[in-house]
Amino acid sequence: MKAVVFLTMLLAAAAMPVAGEQPTNSWVLIPAGEFVMGSSPQDVDLVTLLCETDCTTKTGDLMGDVEALRLCRGQCKPEMFGNETPVHRVYLNAYSINTFLVSNAQYREFILAKDRRAPRNESRAKYTLWKGDSVPEAIMHQPVINVSWYDARAYCRWAGGRLPTEAEWEKAARGPDGLRYPWGNEAPTPSHANYGRPWSGDKTLTPVGHFERSKSPYGIHDMSGNVWQWTNDWYAEHYYKESPKKNPTGPKRGRNKTVRGGSWINIPAVIHSASRVGYDPLNRIYDIGIRCTKDAKG
Repeated sequence: MKAVVFLTMLLAAAAMPVAGEQPTNSWVLIPAGEFVMGSSPQDVDLVTLLCETDCTTKTGDLMGDVEALRLCRGQCKPEMFGNETPVHRVYLNAYSINTFLVSNAQYREFILAKDRRAPRNESRAKYTLWKGDSVPEAIMHQPVINVSWYDARAYCRWAGGRLPTEAEWEKAARGPDGLRYPWGNEAPTPSHANYGRPWSGDKTLTPVGHFERSKSPYGIHDMSGNVWQWTNDWYAEHYYKESPKKNPTGPKRGRNKTVRGGSWINIPAVIHSASRVGYDPLNRIYDIGIRCTKDAKG
């Protein structure tokens, strides 16, 4: 996890578009069946090479910074992505998942209805975008951040769903054939996702549903970049070696919960759809948000 966090702090990309009207957050049915989960050794080699390329790109903090370049490339090793192996086939029952990330506007409805605390970054005040219990217009339709795993679970229950398992999240992102990114196998560009940028206050995140080219095979938005997304599973580095072939739900216990998808701060090598990281479920930080799922009827 430390390697991923280090890499997130090193590259910056293009300026973001302004906020627009938020689309309705509907549910998408994911049909029952098998899909390809995880990464093969060849996939790991490719993403390691992409990591080295990302670090060599002369943008943002790395421009002319030889030491930062050396440190960044030093993290680009196959071991960094080893928690994605082995590649394996998984069968899932049918389920439904949110088309869009949960926005600040939607989360405000929840805290007002349930008398919950507003999202707040507990370590650095500059990452708190809400003004007390109110949501500034500029971030109204951006994904909510600074929410713990427990906050996310409570929201999804209130919304009539639950947090997705890792497997459910990954199938929704990659489709049945194991695409490298939601849109296909080509590396992301600034027209695909929000990634690789420094913090810039209320201009950091993109409104949900902004990137039309980012949609997964099931038509789901923002499965790559913008914010990491809490899943229900406890995190274990080598879980895929023992994961059940049908409806896996993660380890029975653990210290961290798994997040998926990458965020605004990550380089392209980190935001591929098999990427997985564990975070303390109590953490309320600047780049983890919410997407809900629910069991299919019948």
